[in-house]
Amino acid sequence: MESKTPDDYMRWCVALAKLSIKRGNPPFGALLVLINNDVLTAEAKDAFLGDAEIGVVEQVIKWNVSNVNLSQATLYTLTDPSPVACTAIDKLNINKVVIGYKNKNYDCNKIFDKLQSNVKVCGPTLSQEIEQFLDEYNSKDTTTIDKKFMDKCKYSGASILVQNNKEIYWAHKDNILETTNFMDTQILNLLKKLPNRNLQDMTLYTHDLPTELESYALLGTKLSRIVYGINKPNKLSCFEILGQEISIDGPFFIN
Repeated sequence: MESKTPDDYMRWCVALAKLSIKRGNPPFGALLVLINNDVLTAEAKDAFLGDAEIGVVEQVIKWNVSNVNLSQATLYTLTDPSPVACTAIDKLNINKVVIGYKNKNYDCNKIFDKLQSNVKVCGPTLSQEIEQFLDEYNSKDTTTIDKKFMDKCKYSGASILVQNNKEIYWAHKDNILETTNFMDTQILNLLKKLPNRNLQDMTLYTHDLPTELESYALLGTKLSRIVYGINKPNKLSCFEILGQEISIDGPFFIN
């Protein structure tokens, strides 16, 4: 059988991501190439919390190859694995990860460093091809766009700033590695990335409705819209603080 190149495997990941979209799931695809060239694949639907890399881990357990030495296996995935996936990859002793497209706002190497892991991250490969694929996915109607970004918030707990249907900045609780300030939150961390605090024509997607502190921080930023997943009784003040200035839609997660 003709051997596959890294680009071949990455295009396979893209094909899995496209299949995931057709099933109504986020555009995630990943595969694990074992030392004998056997391949375990996963898309978002296979994954715990929608994480395709975690789906691969589940396949390792399902097919009873957990007793196989995975140190010489290679994991291919569209972009940087999430913090949860990084932990699972490290626990399985998978020492090589190849990414297709580099996330500009999140670096999985920081997570592996925090874990004191020996995982080697290679890539990006096919960056332009995958960026075009993701841009096409981003150009859907507003309802689909909301679902896409809120799915990411739901699966990762992240807060995301979006402009023209494209992710500008995002923050995750495990992405705030350098701070020792207990007052830092995901949304406040996002604002630090924009020194001029001008969020005009941007939408903030967030798992929880902003807190009172975050709401005051968002005042005067010209943010167009907030889409939130869940509300807690003590966070009703967000509407009182921002309701006249910013459109607030939610809760997105009904259950």
